[in-house]
Amino acid sequence: MNRLTIVVCAVLLIQLADMHHLQAHDAPRGIVPPRDMLSVAMADTTIPFQLRQTDGSAIGLVLSNYGFFGNNFVSRKPSMEYPLGSGQEHMIRAGLWVGAVNAEGDTVVSTGAKSGYWGTSTAGATEFNPETKIKERSILITSRAYSKDAISEQDFITEYKDYPRRPSNDAVLRVSVKQEAYLWSYQFAEAFVIVSFTIKNDGEGFLTAPCLGIFGELSSGWKGSYEQWRPPSSSWFYNKMLEYFPEHRMCGEHHYTYQNGLCPSWGAIAILGAEGTSVDSIGQVNVNFNWWDWHWERDNPMDDPVRYEFLATPHIDRTDDIVPGDSDPVELISAGPFPTMASGDSIVVVCAFLGGMDREDLIKNVEWAQRAYDNDYVLPYPPQPSPLTVHPCHGNINLLRDN
Repeated sequence: MNRLTIVVCAVLLIQLADMHHLQAHDAPRGIVPPRDMLSVAMADTTIPFQLRQTDGSAIGLVLSNYGFFGNNFVSRKPSMEYPLGSGQEHMIRAGLWVGAVNAEGDTVVSTGAKSGYWGTSTAGATEFNPETKIKERSILITSRAYSKDAISEQDFITEYKDYPRRPSNDAVLRVSVKQEAYLWSYQFAEAFVIVSFTIKNDGEGFLTAPCLGIFGELSSGWKGSYEQWRPPSSSWFYNKMLEYFPEHRMCGEHHYTYQNGLCPSWGAIAILGAEGTSVDSIGQVNVNFNWWDWHWERDNPMDDPVRYEFLATPHIDRTDDIVPGDSDPVELISAGPFPTMASGDSIVVVCAFLGGMDREDLIKNVEWAQRAYDNDYVLPYPPQPSPLTVHPCHGNINLLRDN
């Protein structure tokens, strides 16, 4: 089998996964064979689709180089697990949404993830193409990824773009995205991962009224309650309780009974800041929050103009009408519209994926995440260990520290 044949087969497999992704679901939530994390090469690029999981703090979040977050419950490995190692899971999937009216007059929303079925290919669920592999950096001099350019104890840096058009796209914006994730192990900062998105207009025309959002399906439960992960039974998806915190621009979620004490913690997504195209702070644009029922979208498929309306319309949905056992909510937090983007212009939007042991703890954690963003990611931290060299001598050992 030659290289061309292998690449063509990879593309066909992803397209078949997309078809399955559209057909399977219902009872219970689309039982499909679980697939492990996918790393494939598309026909128009040599960059593999990659997933990496954070492991340098108390939250285990899966990131990709194509705008998708979480592992879509393809395995029992963490998707957004908090505390890491507890088996308390909080998110099936999430993804970046970028919307605008492009130079041709089309209303387009390019998505890293949207409503779909657990256990299916994450690479088949995105409309973005990887531009780079995921690079890890660290400020820790003891880390194998130590770099003077690092921002945090575990940075993950990657880039992707929404062109050339993938089969799932009706049209493109011609935008590129630089995604940078930061996290720390300090006790006050161990419960969040900050993700910065720099979106650039690579086209020759204008992008009118651009908006950016994070779509997510937060869903909490303890994996230890299930002997096998196919994934959990359909009841998992009907246990969600959402709360929107307008002062923190955050959507939080927990199991409506905290699974009788088995899953007491919360998961959340928040927008920390934004700037670009004459916008200096998040306070200069609208921040919107919407939720809708997964089954409503299944029966009323969205197109890009509908997605853009959710992104751009100033609105905060109430959450007190979510009924556990009946509702299966997914959510969207968005910012915009921003002023028109000319060719070469960029917008930066920064969000956080968070956990909390209870409601009060979640609020404390998002406040620390906001401080980190507001202070350009400079946090109080203990001094790092100095390099130590060991010199054996006759009858003794000399330990020499730098300086």
